[in-house]
Order: sequence, then C-alpha cells, then structure tokens
Amino acid sequence: MQCIDIIKNISSSGTYIPALMNCREKVYPDMNIDPVTYCNTLYYDDNYTVMQDILAQGGAGCIDCIYIDPPYASHARYNYTIQFNDSISAPSITVPAFSDTWNNDIVQYLEMLYPRLVSMRDLLSEQGSIYVHLDYHSVHYVKVMMDQIFGDKNFINEIIWSYTGTGSPQKGFKRKHDVILLYVKSNDFYFNHDAASEAQTEKSKSKYTMCDEEGKRYKQYRHRDGSIRRHYLNEHTRIRMRDVWDISTIQSWNEKLHYETQKPEALLEKIISVSCPQNGVVADFFCGSGTTLAVAERLGRKWIGADSEHYAVMLSRNRLIHMQAHPFQIQSTKTDTFLTLTSQYFTVSKNEKQETEICLNNFTLNTDVPHIQKIVKIKSILEHIQWENTIDYWAIDWNYNGSIFHARWQSCRINRKKPVSVTLKANSNNFPVQYPIAIRVIDIFGTVYQTIVRQA
Repeated sequence: MQCIDIIKNISSSGTYIPALMNCREKVYPDMNIDPVTYCNTLYYDDNYTVMQDILAQGGAGCIDCIYIDPPYASHARYNYTIQFNDSISAPSITVPAFSDTWNNDIVQYLEMLYPRLVSMRDLLSEQGSIYVHLDYHSVHYVKVMMDQIFGDKNFINEIIWSYTGTGSPQKGFKRKHDVILLYVKSNDFYFNHDAASEAQTEKSKSKYTMCDEEGKRYKQYRHRDGSIRRHYLNEHTRIRMRDVWDISTIQSWNEKLHYETQKPEALLEKIISVSCPQNGVVADFFCGSGTTLAVAERLGRKWIGADSEHYAVMLSRNRLIHMQAHPFQIQSTKTDTFLTLTSQYFTVSKNEKQETEICLNNFTLNTDVPHIQKIVKIKSILEHIQWENTIDYWAIDWNYNGSIFHARWQSCRINRKKPVSVTLKANSNNFPVQYPIAIRVIDIFGTVYQTIVRQA
C-alpha cells in the first residue's frame, strides 16, 4: 500500500530551489576548439540539486533527450576496480562505487526517484524524450510512477535490451535482459525514422517465395477489400526496429572501464541518434562511467552529465579528455579542498625554444586521507606500484586567476593504458608572465593536490 500511496501523492513541481553551484574547473582537451561558443557541463553533485538549480536558472525545456541508468533497487553494492596495466597478474584495487540497497525498502527507493523524474519532465523540451533504464527489480513500480508523471498517453515503448552471458540458475530461466521505458513530453517529440530503421534480415527476405515473369521476388497478401495483391521485395528497403534490441554487452577491452554498471556505447548510440536532433542537448543525471556523454560528444550533440560519486566523475572526465572532447566545465556545490603539492615533486624550466616546461619528478600518495585509510592493505599494495601509476590526472593552468582552474594542458589515465605523461609544455608567449601557474594533481582515489608557481 505504501508504494501506491507514493504514486498517488506525486505532485507537480512549482517552485525550484537554486543551489550555490560553482565552476570548479574548465577542461580543454582540444585547444583548437573555441571554448566560448561550445562548453558542456559535468556536475559533481546530487542530481536533484543539479536539476533544481538548472530549473531555477530558467532551464525548463532546455533538454531534448534524457537517458538515465539509475539504481535498480537491486539490494547490491557496486564497485570500481583500479587496475595498473594490461597484465592479468598486475595488482589492482577494488573500491566502493555506490550502494543500491535502500535498507531493503522499496519505498525509500521510490521516494528518491520520483521527485527526480518530475524535475526531468520539467527539463525536457516539447520535442523531448526520456529513456529510463531498469530491470526486473523495480520497473513495474517505476512504470506506474511515470504514467502519473508524464501521462500514460506519452508512453511510447517498453524496450527490451537483450544480451547473452554465462551462468545459469539452478531453477528458472537465465535473466539476460533489461527494460528501458521510453516516454515523451508531448506528441511533437523528435523521432529520427532513419536511425530507428534497420536492414531486412534474411528471415524477413525468405518470406518472398514467389517470382513473376521477370524473376522479381514477391509475396502475396490479402488486402482489406478482400483482393489478393503482391508485395515485391526491395533489397534496399529498411524496416522499423522492433522494441527488442539485441545488442551485446561490452566485449572490447578498449571500451571496458571496469565500472560495474557500465553500458555499451552501441546502446546509447541508438538512443541518441533516434531521439536527439543534431543541434540538440542530451542529459544523463546518473552518468556513471560517462558512456552517454562520450557518445553524445562523438555524435556532435551537446550534453549535460551529473553524478554524486567522485569515481564516476573522475572516470567521465578522463574518458572525455582521452577522446579530445569539446571544452567542458565541472561544477559542484562542494567546497574545493586541496592538499599541498610540494616543490620536490616537480620542476619548472625553459627549453631551447623558450617554451615553459613542467615536469613531475616524483609523487607520494597521501594514505592518511580518511576514505583511503578504509582500503584494506593499501600501503602494502602501493609499495609495488610505480608512482606514475598512482596519479589519475594532472593538469596545468598557465594563467591561473585564483578562482576557476582552467586545465589547458592535462594528462590522465584511461582504462588500463599507460600511466600519465609526466611532462607538459607550452609556448609561454601565449600567456602573460605576470600571472602564476597552477599545477593540479588528482590521485587514483580522488584526492586533489595543488600548488601555485611563478612563470619560469
């Protein structure tokens, strides 16, 4: 009964709550792109706070396609594995990513989700669509909630994402599908018919069993007027996709990021191509490993991402840098706190071309930080890891204004690839020498170290 009461008591949003959202960092993976005309946003914060702030700033109707992969009320705890190279025997560290337990209380889960869905509805444009990715644990509850929030007439599809995998239960059938609920804001929703079509299968073609006098294949069907008619096979005709999608889970080591709930890019590519126009905005408010953001970037859409877990934000940021994304900013209500990066770890000099060079010479990860102290045997593990591998990301702002850190040069880890590059350089003529240089290092556990130095 409690679940039904929650659904009955859903109210329309009215007053939005602004937040003191601050820009913590602007990242420029490709310096050839003008950041003034193109800047996406990754939020490190509770997504409800993020959405309320966007709405309070007049952002209602600003998003064309929302995809979310929220917790499922699965009663599980999920992890993120930090690995250091491609060797199977290489050391690794498993750290908590997020908890999906809700004290085994579905009511707590629904109370978390429903105001967020209301905010997402208000953020959608009139041509907007929302895809909510769930599984058997909670989809039946959430479907009823979304009928109430969006209106049952705005329900379009229950998409089944079907995949294969190992393991069989002792009794029952293998659970190898997820459910994606598709709702729209209005009947004017954007839908790309070409992207929602696929080539005919051989099974479909085999139904054309007859040939005419010219050798053209056709099949017969009864028209509603009672007559028998012919339908000819056109090899180039594409057909509308079914609502059952056979897309494999992530198989490529280049795509796999060791984040337990990571979804394949092929799935997001289909969703964004179908439901977001070329000049549109895509949002993912449970962005996790950043798949939605990466695919939106690759397809030329603008994007908004949010996650409250620092490992998710770290992974998303590195993924975007690795693909040389358009400039983006990281915003949060959280207060920036830094440990001091001491001068023994780096050198600043001029090379023969009079370019300023900054080189990291060493680094010692601080294991006294509370969230690192909780990791079992962390000190003994780190003894066998090169110092370069303990750095997740480091960047330089050659023209630091004392407020927003502009990461104009950066190096980061991605997947289990090589460690960060330890030398960054730039032509100092591009930056006024009176401004200081800021050096920022983030270790593999998310601790931020920073220092300020003068131009060499």
